[in-house]
Amino acid sequence: MGTCLAPTPPDMPPAAPTARALPCALRALRAVWAPALLAISCLLPLTAAQAEDVEPTLSLSANAGAGFMRGGHGGLMSGQRAPLALDIQVLTTKAPRFLIGGALRIELEDSKSVAGIPRLQLRHALGPLELRPGVGLPFYFAPKTMLGPEASLWAKLKLGKDFGLLVSLSAAAFMVGNDVPHGSTVIMFHAFLGFELFI
Repeated sequence: MGTCLAPTPPDMPPAAPTARALPCALRALRAVWAPALLAISCLLPLTAAQAEDVEPTLSLSANAGAGFMRGGHGGLMSGQRAPLALDIQVLTTKAPRFLIGGALRIELEDSKSVAGIPRLQLRHALGPLELRPGVGLPFYFAPKTMLGPEASLWAKLKLGKDFGLLVSLSAAAFMVGNDVPHGSTVIMFHAFLGFELFI
């Protein structure tokens, strides 16, 4: 403050107010920003360390497979191969041991049906292997409709920190829909193989 208010020597013309105020403003800015920049530089390593500790919470997977089906117009004694299908699945973690989300299933043969499948899975880690018993509710909505409960068992083998191989077995019973004969049930068994990435 004393430097900013120092009187002008008598043999020099008085400085313009702007010229005298500029050095003072620069010193004030330096006094404010220097501690702030120092604090930020100290906090950045801590923030980076915390970011590294954050676990990925979103599971993305693509799985292909086929299976066997019984029921329909021939009754439960009739059986045939289930069409080759592709499942695109998105799940998110709810608490450490639960995954919840859904899948879009596209059949690649016959009528090329499309289904949406809400799913819930429970995670059990066994070293590099993770078992996931789960339940779902497949709903085939195109070109015809079927709805029924699903039980599944998934196994993930870690191939990297957030990447793994997925294998699944599932059974579903469809009792509702215009593709289910009246008074009948369609039972489908599927086996899928695919890959999962956590982000």
